[in-house]
Amino acid sequence: MRRIDLKRANVARSNTIRNINRQIVLNYVRERGPISRAEIAHETALQRSTVSLIVEELRVDGLIEEVSGESTGGRPPVLLSLRTNDAVAIGVDLGTTRTIVATSDLAGRVLDQEQFETNPNAAKTIKEIIDCSRRFIERNNGTIEGIGVSLPGLVDPEAKSSSSRRSTGAISRLHAR
Repeated sequence: MRRIDLKRANVARSNTIRNINRQIVLNYVRERGPISRAEIAHETALQRSTVSLIVEELRVDGLIEEVSGESTGGRPPVLLSLRTNDAVAIGVDLGTTRTIVATSDLAGRVLDQEQFETNPNAAKTIKEIIDCSRRFIERNNGTIEGIGVSLPGLVDPEAKSSSSRRSTGAISRLHAR
C-alpha cells in the first residue's frame, strides 16, 4: 500500500466533487452531444437536479449551449451541445527542436497554427510563444478561453521545472512559473 505524505496531502472538499462532476458533464456533452440532461443523468447516475445546476453553470460560462432536438410527437427536446462558435483555446507544444502554437475550438478542431524552431535560448523561445499567442488573441478579438502548454520530459512540481534527456541548451531545464 502506498504511503501518503500528510504534509502535502490535499483534503477533498465539496467543491472538489462538484468540479469532478462538472468535468464529467462537460465531457458527456463534448463526446456525445447533442445530448439531453436526462440522458446525462441516466448514464452518469447523477441526480437530475445536480445535472441541471451544472449545465446552467456551463451555459453561463459559455461552454455549452442549448439546441432543439427533433420532436417525436410532442414538445421538441432541449439538447445540449458544446459551444464551438466563438470559444477558442491556445495550445503550445514546446518541443526539443520545434515549437507549435495553435488555436482550436472547444471540440479540439485546430483553427490556426504557427510553428518555429525551438531556440536553445529559453528567453527567445518564450518571447516567440508570447508574440504568437498575442497574434492569436488579437485575431480572436481577445476571446481566448485558456492556454495549455505541453513540455518535453517530466515536470517537477516542487522544483517548478521541466527536464528532458533529449533536450539541449537552455530548454533542457526550463523554469516553470
